[in-house]
Amino acid sequence: MKIITVVPITSGVFKETLSYFSTQDVPLGSIIEVPVRRRLIPALVVESENVEKKKAAIKSSSFTLKKIAPENAAPFFSVPCVHAAKKTAEYYATTTGEVLKTLIPKEIIEDHIKTTQRHKKQKTARKHRVMEVPVGETFVLQADDKERMATYRSIVRESFAKNKSVFLCLPQTADVLFAEEALKRGIDEYTVVLHGNITPKKLKETWRTALASEHPLLIIATRSFLALPREDIGTLIIDKEGSSKYKTFTRPLFDIRSFAQYFSQAAGIKLIFGGMTLRAETIHHAKTHTFIPLAPIKSRALSSAEHVLADMRAYRADTANKKPFTAISEALEKLLYLNKEHNEHLFIFTARKGLAPITICNDCGEIVTCEKCVAPMILHKDRKKKENIFLCHRCGALGSAHTVCTSCKSWRLVPLGIGMERVEDEIAQKFPDVRIFTVSGDTTTTHKQIVETVNNFYASPGSVLLGTEMAIPYLTREIESSAIIGIDSLFAVPDFRMNERIFELVLAIRSRTTNTHLIQTSNPDNMLFTYIVRGDLAGFYRNELEERKAFHYPPFAVLVKISYLTTARGANGKIKEFEEMFADYDPAVYTSTLPDPKGRTKINALLRLAPDKWVDEKLLALLRGLPPAYLVEVDPRDLL
Repeated sequence: MKIITVVPITSGVFKETLSYFSTQDVPLGSIIEVPVRRRLIPALVVESENVEKKKAAIKSSSFTLKKIAPENAAPFFSVPCVHAAKKTAEYYATTTGEVLKTLIPKEIIEDHIKTTQRHKKQKTARKHRVMEVPVGETFVLQADDKERMATYRSIVRESFAKNKSVFLCLPQTADVLFAEEALKRGIDEYTVVLHGNITPKKLKETWRTALASEHPLLIIATRSFLALPREDIGTLIIDKEGSSKYKTFTRPLFDIRSFAQYFSQAAGIKLIFGGMTLRAETIHHAKTHTFIPLAPIKSRALSSAEHVLADMRAYRADTANKKPFTAISEALEKLLYLNKEHNEHLFIFTARKGLAPITICNDCGEIVTCEKCVAPMILHKDRKKKENIFLCHRCGALGSAHTVCTSCKSWRLVPLGIGMERVEDEIAQKFPDVRIFTVSGDTTTTHKQIVETVNNFYASPGSVLLGTEMAIPYLTREIESSAIIGIDSLFAVPDFRMNERIFELVLAIRSRTTNTHLIQTSNPDNMLFTYIVRGDLAGFYRNELEERKAFHYPPFAVLVKISYLTTARGANGKIKEFEEMFADYDPAVYTSTLPDPKGRTKINALLRLAPDKWVDEKLLALLRGLPPAYLVEVDPRDLL
C-alpha cells in the first residue's frame, strides 16, 4: 500500500499538495487524474511512500484518504521544471500546480493522460539524469533584431555541435513566426514551432515530434510551452524580455522570467535575456555583475531615420477664435503628402481606440462613465448608422452619444484625447485618395486578420497603417516613415514602469523606420522624449534606476500587494484588519481609485520588503493561507 502525494495542476484548488492511497506504486513526475470535489483533475505525483511510514500521520489526520488506481502512469515533467515551478510558486505566493498549468497547454496534459491509459502494458519509468553541472549562469544581450537573430543562429550551431537543444521563448505568436523565418534556414527539419494559433491536432503532433526527436532541436515557442520535457536543452533564451506579456494577467499571478531563472539554475543550463531594450531590473543586474553581458551593454540605439518632435500645444482648440482641435500636426500632414507622392509606407501608432478616450462635462467636469461598470465610456463612430456612440471597453455596454451629464444634466459634453477613429477621419478628409488600413482590437480580432491587413498594407505603396500596440510585432519589414499620436495619454496611467514601457514601445517603432520618425506630444519638454530622440539608452536607464531607488521600487525592493473587494460600509473594517494582519511588515493600506463594475470598494495593503528578506516563510504562510477572495500580487502590475 502506497501513500501518493500529488500537486494539483488546475485552477481553483488552492492547496499545494493533496494525498491519496494506492495499491500500486506510481512513478514520480507522472501526471495522473485524482478525484477532487466530485470531479477528476490532473495532478503531478511528487511523492510515493509505503503506508507503514505514514501510519502515525494517517491516524491523527482529520480526514479520510481517498483511493486512486492510476493506470500505466508515466513520468512527464522534468525534475528541474518541477523544482523551478516550486520556487516560482514560493516567490509569488501561489501553488506549484498553478504555475505548471500555465506552462503547458491543457490539451497536452489531457492527451498525455489518455495516451498512457490506452497502453495495456506499464511503461518503463523514465530515469531523470542527476545534474552534475554548475548552476546555470544568466546572460544578457541588448541588440536590435538583426544582430540578436545573428547571435542566436551562432548559438544554435554551437549547441547542435554539442548535441544540445535550444529553447527560444517569445511573448507573442507574431514574434515566434518572425523568429522562425529568421532562424530556420538550413535546419528546417530540426526546428519546432509552438504557439497558441496552432490547431489542437497539429499541436499534439508537433509536441510528440519534439519529444521523439533524437537530434537536437531549435524550439521556438511562446511561454505556454516552457514545460516541454526535453532533457537535452542546453540554452534557454527569453527574447524581447522587456515585454509585459511575460507577466500573467490572471491567477496564478507570476513572471515567466522568474521561472526561467529558477529553471536554468536547477538544470544547470545557460539562460539569455535578449531584447533591443531590456527591463531596468535586468540592466541593474548586468551593471552589478549578477548577469553577464554577451556583448557590451549599449549606450545608444542608433537609427538612420530623421527624428521630428511636433509640439501639439499649438493645435489646441480655441473657442474664442473658432479654432477647432486637430489630431494631425503640420509635420504629420507633410509626411502624409510625401508618403503618397513617393509611394512609400507610413505607420501611425495611436495609443487609444475610438474617437476620444474620455468625455467630460464642460460645466461640472464630470466624466461620462458606464452605467453598468463605472468605467469611462469611449466615443466611437458607428460606421453603419453614421452616428457617434459610447462604448464601454470593459463590459461592452453601448450608449447614445446624444445624452446629458448625469450629474448636472448639461448638454455640453466635450470629448478629450485622440483616438484611432478620429485620426482616421481626419486623414480621410484631408487625403481622400490615401488608402488606410487599421489594426486594433475593434477592427482585427484574430492573428489571421492582422497578418492579412499588414500584408495588404505592405503591398499598397502610398498607403497608411493605423495601429495600436498590437500592430507592432507584425511590422516585420522596414517602413519609410512612422508617426506616434496620443502618446501623452499613457503618462496618465499610474504605473511606475510606464516610462520604461513608453521607451520600449517608441524605440521598437523607430527601429523599423528608415526615413522619418515623428512624435506628436503636448509635453515636448519631458526628458523621456530627449532620451528617445537621442537614442540615449544609458541616460534613460541611469535616470530610471535613480528614481526607483529613491522611491523603493524594484529592483531595490520587493513589492507585495494584497487586495480585497468589499462594500463601502465594510471598507473601514477591512483597512483595520489589513493593518493588524500585516503589522510586522509596516503596510501601506489604502483604498483604490479604480471603479468597480459592482460598485464595490477595493482595499489594498502594500508591503515593501528588502530583496534579501523575501521569501519570508512567516509571511508566505500568511499569504498562502488567505481565502481566494484576497488577491495576492508579488511584483504587481500596478499599485492601484
